[in-house]
Amino acid sequence: MSVSSIENSNQTKIFPNPAVEKINIEFTSNKIQKMNFDIIDAKGQMIDHIMNAYVNHGINTFSFETQNLPKGIYFLNISNDQKIIKHEKFVVH
Repeated sequence: MSVSSIENSNQTKIFPNPAVEKINIEFTSNKIQKMNFDIIDAKGQMIDHIMNAYVNHGINTFSFETQNLPKGIYFLNISNDQKIIKHEKFVVH
């Protein structure tokens, strides 16, 4: 299995950042593939497993509600079955 093009791409966007009620996540994948999306806190603890699904070839966008998260710094880990592909920081106000 090859690694997605998002690993070497700067095309992952998290907005708005800082977030209040929700974040939008937009990224590009070079193929249809199964991906995992996890929210990690500043201490490295997994807070939420927000999605485990197949993504489409091309641009993908989805939203995640942040209103139940305490204010703070978080990270979005995007991974496939082999490794973490992206590790993006976002802030909840």
